[in-house]
Amino acid sequence: MKAANSINSRFAGWILLIIGAYIFAVASSIAIYQNLTAGATDIYPTWQGGKLFWEDGLSPYDDEVGIQSQLAIYDRLAKDDEDEFQFVYPFYLIILFGPLALLEFQLAAAIFMEFLLLLLIGSLVLQLDILGWLPKPITLALLLLTVITSYFSVRGLLLAQPAFLAFGFHIAAYWGIAYRKDGFAGVMLALSTIKPQTSYIIIPLLLLWAFRNDRRQLVTSFFTTFILLTSISFILRPEWFSEWRDRVFNYSNYAETYPVAHILTHPFDEIPDIVSLIAQIILSVLILIPVGRYWYKAIVKQDSTNFFWGVMLATCASLLIAPRVATTYYIELYPVLFMAAYLLEKRGSYTLLIMGTLFFLIGYWALHITTLPPVDENGAGKEAPIVYVVFPILVYAWLYAKPELWLRADILQTRPGLRTKGPRRLFSTGEAQVVIAEPEAESVAEAKPAEKVKETIANPAVDGAKLSEPPAVSAPTDETPKPDTPPAKE
Repeated sequence: MKAANSINSRFAGWILLIIGAYIFAVASSIAIYQNLTAGATDIYPTWQGGKLFWEDGLSPYDDEVGIQSQLAIYDRLAKDDEDEFQFVYPFYLIILFGPLALLEFQLAAAIFMEFLLLLLIGSLVLQLDILGWLPKPITLALLLLTVITSYFSVRGLLLAQPAFLAFGFHIAAYWGIAYRKDGFAGVMLALSTIKPQTSYIIIPLLLLWAFRNDRRQLVTSFFTTFILLTSISFILRPEWFSEWRDRVFNYSNYAETYPVAHILTHPFDEIPDIVSLIAQIILSVLILIPVGRYWYKAIVKQDSTNFFWGVMLATCASLLIAPRVATTYYIELYPVLFMAAYLLEKRGSYTLLIMGTLFFLIGYWALHITTLPPVDENGAGKEAPIVYVVFPILVYAWLYAKPELWLRADILQTRPGLRTKGPRRLFSTGEAQVVIAEPEAESVAEAKPAEKVKETIANPAVDGAKLSEPPAVSAPTDETPKPDTPPAKE
């Protein structure tokens, strides 16, 4: 009787969730279509380039794309110090944007913006699944509030920033890696190259890691998808690569860029450029040293302990030193916020969780508003350099200082279905079924995961739990590989 009631309540919960999601999607779509598409300037060149290509056969990198975009956005041609709104993405974004380019802009922008909104929410769901974590209602509400209303999310949604697509592809790839769906992960990584600025470090590292650690289906699917995308692009537009390259190199002539490493090493105009440049190079190297240390261990020594921490550290470093960065790219660091929320909930620190969330949401909006350049100084739509600096610096500092906290949710170590097959050890913990408990923060670093596994193999009953019992993170299935040498019976 109790089982039947449980099933009925669960079914009713799913029905309510589906109805609520449908109502939210419809209401948000109508609101976006009627009120928000006018500011979707970041997607306008893609729409205009696709429209001119599919209808008139004109290259999306042609000057006409920028001219039409400027007339639509400024109602005039751009001045020397204004964004020219040229199409500067790889050609295959035109293919992915597809039929939307044939719709009128307001409808196409509304569909695209709604998709980005749902993608943000979907990425949160995937990240929670990666962590094997079902938050308490208050925590889930705070996470949704962060995803939808934070400065980086709102700005990116209002501009219809394609970088959100790359973020979604990255999260999907991490999910695929965590569940050993390597073919899927490789496809997602290849699709994320539509925005090279957010993936120029992490993709090569993941490919090297996968090749070295017997996850080569990820490498194969990545290159298969990437070659397919570029081949179709060359068939449709043989000159696209050289045209795209010229647009990329010309971009800095009219678009202001604020790489964080550049901002920190160019504080005053009086400092000679050569001195600032040398300082920027040194700072960039210092930022990359911890990244290199971890990935040397993960790739060369095949020790993937704390894998998700290594992924986030590399992602944060790439945003700090990239030659071209926008604050809308900082959604790539949202998994760090979710990890912080995970740790605070496990400690029961709900007051700190609520205060921290509100401080982040309100604080960053206040920082932007109080430092906004005046409109009469051509500051409309622009941001002060400090807005670029604060968030990634704080994230990098926390990642650098507290790597041991991420061992609580090591996405490769805690899933029994991810144990390696064959003689080579893919993960440092070996092939034993690993269940990482929730230790106190002070005791996380006391015992290394590899030492815990050795103890578990030697003594099947550790802390009253036997290896044959389902793990706390996720129950083993029929597809779960079994250890080559089962523990001896008592």
